[in-house]
Amino acid sequence: MSDRRIRLHRLRWLAAIALLPGCGPQAPAAGESAASTSEGAASTTAGGGQTTSVTASAAAEESAATTTSTSHSTTGSTTAAATTGEPTTDEPTQPQPPDLPPEPPWAPLACETDEFEANDEAMLATAIDAPCSDVFDDDQWYCSGWLNACHALGDHDWYSLPAAPIFGQWTILQMELTILPWSSSCNCDWDPVPTGPELAKTIEIYDAETLSLLGTASSTEQWTSFYDADPQFGAALLIHVVGPADASWAYELWVDRRDSEWEDSCEC
Repeated sequence: MSDRRIRLHRLRWLAAIALLPGCGPQAPAAGESAASTSEGAASTTAGGGQTTSVTASAAAEESAATTTSTSHSTTGSTTAAATTGEPTTDEPTQPQPPDLPPEPPWAPLACETDEFEANDEAMLATAIDAPCSDVFDDDQWYCSGWLNACHALGDHDWYSLPAAPIFGQWTILQMELTILPWSSSCNCDWDPVPTGPELAKTIEIYDAETLSLLGTASSTEQWTSFYDADPQFGAALLIHVVGPADASWAYELWVDRRDSEWEDSCEC
């Protein structure tokens, strides 16, 4: 028998033995890698030609590829969940604070009378407490004061100021009448206040001896201001506040007299 036929008979014999129970490649023990199993299968069929070896290697590579794909899929799912930041449990919704009601619009503070009645006539004028400073070495001085009063229905209010410390000197007179309540400080960046005839008012300044009119200021706004400079404002003065006969409101009257322009403590 030729060598070729002997080799063919040997291959058939080995193949037949491999098909018998308990023969052929054994299953790998627990913990052994797929590469070890592939290597064992290849060594068992070492005499059986190249076909059996290639088949075992292909099976090992397919198993490793499947394991890697599963691992990547699991890792990708975990990464995606971490990126989206979706909570694992439903978190309770925090209650929202209720909306605050809007502030009511500004309205003048109504009143019926004040402590200065009856000062409805010039002869019954209320003296404004506006104390004066000492006269300084350079003849500087100032007098300042204020009061809160009420303009009632059909009311006329008269006030008086004494003469300045040095009469005949150039004198600055500043006055401001503010309808209460205040909507700002020092008239800086004040909230808008409606205007109208119910807020109409006039300040009149008279010489207390001659009753001659020295100046006036009028407005239909919350503030009415007067500013002027003249030696005659150093005399004793009468101040007349006039408002609408069919409206009432509380107000603040501020008066300031001085010999020259000073820096105002209220800067806007």
